Amino acid sequence: QRARKLWLAMRGHSMFDSRTKARSLAFLFCAGALVSLLTFVLPQGETPTASAVIATAAFSLVMALVLVRWEQRITEPLLHAALAMVTVIISLDVHYAAQTALYPLIYMWPALYAFFFFSPWKAIAHLAFIGVAYGTVLAIENTMDTTIRLVLVLGTPLVVGLLISRLLGFLRAGLDRSARQERALRSSERRTRLIVDSARDGFISTDAEGRVLDVNAAAERLLGRPRADLLGRRFQELGIPHQVHAKFEARRRALLEGARQDGMRHLALRVTIDRPDGSRLHGETMIWVVERDGEWMFNARLTDIADRLRDEEERERRVRAEAERAEAERAAATIGRLQAVADAALTHRDLDTLLPAILARTREVMDADAAALLLLQEDGTL
Repeated sequence: QRARKLWLAMRGHSMFDSRTKARSLAFLFCAGALVSLLTFVLPQGETPTASAVIATAAFSLVMALVLVRWEQRITEPLLHAALAMVTVIISLDVHYAAQTALYPLIYMWPALYAFFFFSPWKAIAHLAFIGVAYGTVLAIENTMDTTIRLVLVLGTPLVVGLLISRLLGFLRAGLDRSARQERALRSSERRTRLIVDSARDGFISTDAEGRVLDVNAAAERLLGRPRADLLGRRFQELGIPHQVHAKFEARRRALLEGARQDGMRHLALRVTIDRPDGSRLHGETMIWVVERDGEWMFNARLTDIADRLRDEEERERRVRAEAERAEAERAAATIGRLQAVADAALTHRDLDTLLPAILARTREVMDADAAALLLLQEDGTL
């Protein structure tokens, strides 16, 4: 996030936009005007030409005002032309102050500006122009050690400028890479958000204390509350019955503590949620703990299981009905076999023939290999 802000700053009102370039160049013109005035006020050696020095100072101030006034309209070609004018003004100061040894150090200003804001090749072109301007001044002054002075004046900003340009290149490359990664991450987040919002299940995200950070459209529908009403609430306040608040909070804290100790990070449970309209949601939720940027968060998926509960009840009802039917059939079969025993008893009047028939029917009814019949005498004995 910090890299993205820095990248946007570099693309906006920062070191690389035309506005800042214009203002920085205006500062160079003001510095050039100050040098011109100091040359006139504090002369070193020969007295400089007053009119020429004042004219360069005035021209520098006018250029600075123009750059600040129309900073938004300054194009890069105009910046190159204005930077060349800075070099010309410095050359005039060097010439009129007759300071071909000390004042040329000021050529560092436009040179470093060029390496800082322009590409290396364009900056080298400006450095070459500085060499031509300074060489012209040296030729006019008929200086003896021209080559050494040119090497000193041009060599230092060349080395420093190339280092600055290379460092800025690394910085731009890093920011480009960070910006691409940021765009890819945001694109992935948008895709994920679309998937989550289009899901039938509700998704709820909370902080470590259980306060809702985000919900999807399905969660709004399942909970019966708009998103604005859900954000900031604790999870228990979303309709969970009061009598289970303490139990739910204890399980949530245990889950968080387990995640911090590299233990269990998810929890599945069934919940009952009372909606504001008086209806009730029978749901199942999967809660898992995640760590993001050093902060713990809870993500929960909420599923309406009312249809599943109805199906389970229907299956249980069918199983019970099937069991009752089977039991009724078994009872009817048993009754039928007992009726056969009774029929056998009614068809035999002789005890000697009755008993074997009853025993045979009894074995069939009891599904046994053998059966015994005990007779009770009148006195109560067997």
